[in-house]
Amino acid sequence: MSTLMRRTLALYLKRHGRAALQDLRRSQWLDPEAHELQRRQRVGRLLCRASSHVPYFRQRLNLNELVDAQGLVKWEAFRRLPILDKDEIRAHWEEFQAEGNPGGARYQNYSGGSSGEPLRFVQDAAYRCYNGAVKQLVDEWGGIHPGDRIYKVWGSMRDHSPVDGSLKSRLASWAQNTHWVDPFTYFTQSEMEALLADYNHQKADQLMGYTEFVLDIAKTARAAGHALHKPRSIMTTATTLTDDMRTVLATTFGAPVFNRYGSREMGDMACDCEAHEGLHVMTPSHHVEILDDAGRTLPPGERGYLVVTCLTNLSMPFIRYRIGDLASWTGKPCRCGRPWPLLAGVDGRTADFFYAADGSKFYPGVIHAAFFYRDWIKRFQAVQEALDHVVVSILPRPGQEPEAARLQEELKEIRASLEGMLGTEIRLDVVLVDDIPPSPSGKFAHLVSKVAPPTQE
Repeated sequence: MSTLMRRTLALYLKRHGRAALQDLRRSQWLDPEAHELQRRQRVGRLLCRASSHVPYFRQRLNLNELVDAQGLVKWEAFRRLPILDKDEIRAHWEEFQAEGNPGGARYQNYSGGSSGEPLRFVQDAAYRCYNGAVKQLVDEWGGIHPGDRIYKVWGSMRDHSPVDGSLKSRLASWAQNTHWVDPFTYFTQSEMEALLADYNHQKADQLMGYTEFVLDIAKTARAAGHALHKPRSIMTTATTLTDDMRTVLATTFGAPVFNRYGSREMGDMACDCEAHEGLHVMTPSHHVEILDDAGRTLPPGERGYLVVTCLTNLSMPFIRYRIGDLASWTGKPCRCGRPWPLLAGVDGRTADFFYAADGSKFYPGVIHAAFFYRDWIKRFQAVQEALDHVVVSILPRPGQEPEAARLQEELKEIRASLEGMLGTEIRLDVVLVDDIPPSPSGKFAHLVSKVAPPTQE
């Protein structure tokens, strides 16, 4: 009865988002022609509303050029609009805010700042309804429904359900049926053992959290030989999930792994379905482009910059916003039958680019391979301090460091692997550290470049 009561109450408290969820459920099964019509309608509608309500866009959008007589966006003209970045938003912050309340009650939010200074922006009730509906829809893909037990490993305390003492707040907290765990309070081996015992005791339907920390639970259990409760599904988010990581999680927990992609500015934008062939972009709420350095649309398979238009935040719409992440399209339909396009994956922040002295750049995601199957490593971070200098910090897992001779061999192997990727002309420092702190958002940056791209003659 408890689960039924929680589910009923959760649905009641989410009543304002019910229409958004029903819209998403219908949209996911549209045929390709109807899906494209819906995309053109929704982008066109946002352009009209932005031009009407937002001073910044009123001065800059030519609707006759951008939208046809039926209110459908003209893609060719849309793709000529300038790319929006954080500096432009900061410089015109007041002008970006809509007049009146076209999206309902509004509130301020902030980006995590993982790629630089946090960005302040405004969101509204319409956005919140759709963002909540997206979360519920992708949970359904993994067999999770309101009221089911969630074990949430999350480091950003501002996301914990606020309890202001009101009856509605207390009921909402109870209905969410979420057991929150702050991963930053678990460091030592004994503390991690306590976390494993707590996880097994909770018997959650879904394990959800930062990819890094969910993986840490799995690796700790494997190293200690502990069996883990099998949830109905695992939902990872916030940091990159590689194929190796997915395999370890799926085999350790005996459950399917879903990967959700989102940001503070835009909300949840994409997730893989039960077919696990890529991340479906939520086209009813987001229009996503992948562009090269010159702003040209890239074909499937080529990694580029993610540029996103959120279609649901009417109080401060971001149109063609460069979010700072890198991704590529699969270019293939998903066998699930949904028409929503597939991202092959989100590969990381643009700050993850490392540069060579000759101006060439590379995304060193392959660096993960030098560390992944070394279970004594809890965490690592590679920082390009200069064009010819990279510092790699390694945080050992407490109590599991190899004995001295073997440790030196391991470090030698890591250095040789990294030199094979980065080149021997780069000075490489590999150091053991006592801590690698996260960003204010709770995420860990494995790869950080502190240098600007070299100017090429």
